[in-house]
Amino acid sequence: MPPCAAETPSCCPGGAGWPARFFGFESEPGTLVYACSEVEGAPNQRLFFELYADRAAFEAHGRQPHVQHFLSESKKHAEKTEIDHLRPYVGKYPSGAV
Repeated sequence: MPPCAAETPSCCPGGAGWPARFFGFESEPGTLVYACSEVEGAPNQRLFFELYADRAAFEAHGRQPHVQHFLSESKKHAEKTEIDHLRPYVGKYPSGAV
């Protein structure tokens, strides 16, 4: 199964409308899903759901300069960040993800 992570920063810069090119996804073929959502009733909270082709793609994503920049900037704005690594076992995934 591909690794995925759910991150819940209390607040993050940007939000809806940030183009995918800002995050560099087109240069990360192993990033299958990257979704940032607002949390209903919690206007300063965001939930990121990420799905990678494999562990190597996840680790490569974390080494990208845009990710390092985002993480350093989000520390300035977030009260806390929780990262949960999930092991999917059933569901509907993008083609080639499982």
